[in-house]
Parts: sequence; structure tokens; C-alpha cells
Amino acid sequence: MTKKVTKKTKTTASTKNRAYNKKSALIYAIAFAVIGTFLIFRTQAAPRSQPAVTLSLMPGSQTVSLNGTITASVHLNTNGESVNAVQANLAYPTNRLEFVSVDGNGGAFEIQAENTGGNGSVHMARGSLTPINTPDALIGTVTFKAISIGRKINVNFTPESIVARVGDGVNILAKTSGGQYTVR
Repeated sequence: MTKKVTKKTKTTASTKNRAYNKKSALIYAIAFAVIGTFLIFRTQAAPRSQPAVTLSLMPGSQTVSLNGTITASVHLNTNGESVNAVQANLAYPTNRLEFVSVDGNGGAFEIQAENTGGNGSVHMARGSLTPINTPDALIGTVTFKAISIGRKINVNFTPESIVARVGDGVNILAKTSGGQYTVR
């Protein structure tokens, strides 16, 4: 008789476990349906606007004498995004300006991977082990010598310039602002 009671107790426990498993499965299915619906509608919603991460050359305009120097600094505005790498490439007219130097000292990024210039281009590559999130981060300073008189001498960022977002390395550079200089 004791054996029958034990079997009956096991059968009752087994039935309770099946009922519990069905309830759990139903709860999980509802939870996944709700989360899945949210994700589907979220991806179909209007895309969230990305912050306008910018690279700027400062000053944006300047007048200098022939054989004078133009010293301009490259600045980054992360506009609320966290970044950890920047490649700032500039193009300049070699018939009006001569490259003198590029300097990354005092900048926001502790790693200076590249500081080169000449033949109409300047390259500055910077990195940071800690995220940079600021409206005004100094990338570096470039100096040119004015070798020919002229107006509207443009120094612009090239399309190869990038700002890498922390986490996925996606280029989030949205806008650049170069400089326009006059030599008298």
C-alpha cells in the first residue's frame, strides 16, 4: 500500500510540473511577442537624427602678408557622442601655401598616430584609450607659409577624414568646416 501512495504522489508531482511548464512557456511566449512587436515597430519608426559631429579649422578666415604664416587649429565637436579616434586630412593649394609644420601637443587625444604634411595635404591621426565627449577638442595645429598673393585661398577637409564612435568604430563625422585665407 505504501508503494501505491508513493506512485500516486509522483504522478501528481509530474502533472504539476507539466502544468507549471505550460504556464512558463505561455509567459515566455507572451513576453517574446511583446518584445518582438516593440522591436519591429521601433525599427519602422522614423529614424532618430544623428548628432552633427563636426571638424572645424580655426580661424576660419585670416588675412596675412606675403611670406607671413597662417596658423590654424583643427577642432572636434562630438555633439554628445563618445569617440575614440579621429583622422583629420586637409587639402591646400601648393601654389599659394607652403606647409611648415603640424603639431598635436596640447590636444585632447593622447595618441598621435600621424602628423604629416606637404605636397598639398596634411594628415593628423589621433586616438584615445578613454572616450572623448566634448564640444571642443583640439586635434592639432597646422602652420603654412603664404608664398603667393591671392584671395579665397581654401584649406578644406578631405572626404577621407573620419571620426570613429566608441564601441563600433562607425564614422559619425557629419560636417566639416575648412578655412578661407587671404594673402596681401
